[in-house]
Amino acid sequence: MTTLFCQSPLQISFNQARARLFTRVPTVLCPTRMSPAGLMKPPALQFAWKTHTSPTKHFPVATVNRILKDVLTAHLQEAEYDPEFCRQMTKTISEVIKARVKELMIPRYKLIVTVYIGQQDGQSILIGSRCLWNPKSDTVSSYTFRNSTLFALANVYAVYFE
Repeated sequence: MTTLFCQSPLQISFNQARARLFTRVPTVLCPTRMSPAGLMKPPALQFAWKTHTSPTKHFPVATVNRILKDVLTAHLQEAEYDPEFCRQMTKTISEVIKARVKELMIPRYKLIVTVYIGQQDGQSILIGSRCLWNPKSDTVSSYTFRNSTLFALANVYAVYFE
């Protein structure tokens, strides 16, 4: 078994360091790290990065609610219910909302946008959703739009990516 002892960076040249990187050395021992029994211990691992488990910038719910209101009103104010039109508008509106929210440049949040459009004909409807998330960092924005012939519900789920 080959043993390599640590040297300071000033004592080894680039070619020596490269040679040590590309040779198979099973153990790296530093003479400055001695155990009580006099045996050398391998160096401790040190991580160079930190992960953030809580968001540095929280999701702006009020701003996203205004975006939802603006987009739904602009696209559906004068619209009348037609199944084919509503199918296309659902895709268009969800893409527009997602693009506008992404423009806010909120770091490390994953976005899920859902849009429902239905006919308003005097009936009632109940729409529910369930998610598994962290209530300290994850949130949802929602807005409901109504006119004489249709209703629309838009949700933006913001899930913090740890």
